[in-house]
Amino acid sequence: MNSTALASNVVPFPNSVSESEKKALSAIERFIGDPPDNSRVYWIQPVMAEYLLQKYNIDNRPKKPTKIGQYAKAMAGKEWRLTGDTIKFSDRGIMRDGQNRLEACVASNSAFQTHVVFGVPDEFFAVMDQGRNRDGSDLLAIEGVQSASITAAGIRWAHLYETDSVMQRTTLAPPEVLRLYRERYTDITHFVPVARTIYNNHKWPAGFVAGSLYHFSKIDKKAADEFGKAMANSQFSGKYLPLYKMNVKLAGIASVSSGRINDVVRAALMLIAWNLVRTNKKGNKSTDFSWDASKPFPVAK
Repeated sequence: MNSTALASNVVPFPNSVSESEKKALSAIERFIGDPPDNSRVYWIQPVMAEYLLQKYNIDNRPKKPTKIGQYAKAMAGKEWRLTGDTIKFSDRGIMRDGQNRLEACVASNSAFQTHVVFGVPDEFFAVMDQGRNRDGSDLLAIEGVQSASITAAGIRWAHLYETDSVMQRTTLAPPEVLRLYRERYTDITHFVPVARTIYNNHKWPAGFVAGSLYHFSKIDKKAADEFGKAMANSQFSGKYLPLYKMNVKLAGIASVSSGRINDVVRAALMLIAWNLVRTNKKGNKSTDFSWDASKPFPVAK
């Protein structure tokens, strides 16, 4: 295997594997280490699929249960056909595409036939299938980021604040999410646990909260941590009374809009609350939290 390869999990052949299955697995593993120029076609038996998943499915994107169910039904019904779809192994010795088909093979206890491709440069998977399958959270999951969906949304919000484009609600292409994570926002994961707690307690979107707290941390990290802790613990009195008034205002908006809150409005009120807490002011629900799109978007201080 080349110098860029990543050591796979140490997984022995299952005791139940037949000689023909062992021969096929040995060939696949040989090609993972010494990739051929063309794809190879194999019948993948359930025991083979389970072995490949255990050994080579490292830091892949999240599984898709709906797809697995659809594939499993087709395999069990003998309706699966050999197409141009492939199981792909990268030049790091990792399976980067095909986990849902292998999971379906195991779930249905049915073999399927497929092309297998070897030695695809690992960096290509950041853009492969992005329009059809992979979004920013998928790329972060492949990167090995935990809570990839929250992190991807947090990166978008942190970038919106940083570029003064919240009101434009700019979206990020999947490769841009990955690039920004690597180059600017790696430490946004610090705020994911508290953002998840805030979501569980108050149903505030976790990615939005993580991105907001990250933005505040660039002003004052300790204050940002304390602000997040106050939200998570429903500490809405004293210094953090603006959080109570913010929640009351948002509840009023939700009550007249079928529970929906515009994300730009939510962001503006979050910034207002932060600024009030930072300046030790209690704030007024009717005046301080009366922001609408006709006004300049608040700036965190």
